[in-house]
Amino acid sequence: MNPKQAEKLGALLRKQREARELSVRDLATRAGVSFSTIARIEQGLFDRPRPEKLAAVADALGLSQSEIMRLAGYRGLTNLPAPATYLRTKYRNMPSDQLARVTQEVEAVLKRHGVQMEEGPARGEDESLRLRRESNPRKKGGKR
Repeated sequence: MNPKQAEKLGALLRKQREARELSVRDLATRAGVSFSTIARIEQGLFDRPRPEKLAAVADALGLSQSEIMRLAGYRGLTNLPAPATYLRTKYRNMPSDQLARVTQEVEAVLKRHGVQMEEGPARGEDESLRLRRESNPRKKGGKR
């Protein structure tokens, strides 16, 4: 994204946030991203914000994710997030134990169909979910 696009995206998000009478901190909390991320995007200082973060901000503002992605220069995304990252972002209000169970089920179905997945979210994408899963591995042969 060039500087002009970054400024245009930032201005749109700021306008939408202000129309909803949200502070930067309120939006950051709702979107699950840091205050500084929101501030930097609104100021046009981010030349390539992560799609997951933009999607969370769009959702928190009730905006179209595809429109925000287009404004940010993401066209025809082919590198989608891992299932755990997607589910955690899309369903962030779901209880964590249920979210972990849904994630395990989705990954199991994908593996049965030969879909090769990364080990999980990239570093920093979804640390809390990955750490929970590593500390509570599913027992082989156990009941669900």
